[in-house]
Amino acid sequence: MHENHEWVPREVAYKQDKKGITKSVWTPVFVAERVFQCNGCSHIHLFIQEWTDTSTPMPEREWHYPQKVNRPQPNWFKDVDMGLYELLGEIYSNLNNGNLISFSICCRTLIDKLLTEAIGDNGGFQQKLDTYFGAGHITESQKDALAVIIEAGNASAHRGFKTDPELSQVILDIVEHILKESVNTQRAKLHAQNIPKR
Repeated sequence: MHENHEWVPREVAYKQDKKGITKSVWTPVFVAERVFQCNGCSHIHLFIQEWTDTSTPMPEREWHYPQKVNRPQPNWFKDVDMGLYELLGEIYSNLNNGNLISFSICCRTLIDKLLTEAIGDNGGFQQKLDTYFGAGHITESQKDALAVIIEAGNASAHRGFKTDPELSQVILDIVEHILKESVNTQRAKLHAQNIPKR
């Protein structure tokens, strides 16, 4: 393990009021850097901590590289439509990095993509959702769940809404449920060919 500890000057910006001009002060910040090798996986990790020891302390901050994955992608994702891979990657990356505004916007985009591919680009989110439901693709409870994702994504895109961790997990549960149903349907059709007929 290698360690490095030092005090460094750091500019701290602040505002007296929400729309005012930014002011800044310089403060000493203690930086502790540690490089170590995991005994389990043998990978190299970097752990950085920063904090102040002044009368106006900054909150302690920590970084860990590679970052801990709070919610990994499920194994069945390999069977999801390849056109969704990049978007799904952004969804999980945003969630695991705490970028929750971008997370909900990406989830809304994914739902919009699914609706558009199924029923065409025939209006706004609500109209698409109604048409998707009317065509029998989802149940009423699933429609209500998808409406939550759309509303959260709209609020993030237009009002800077940041989903809290609990709502974020609920949104991703809904996304995974919809995608897994599609994967299971494809798998069932594939294996149905092997079932002996009467």
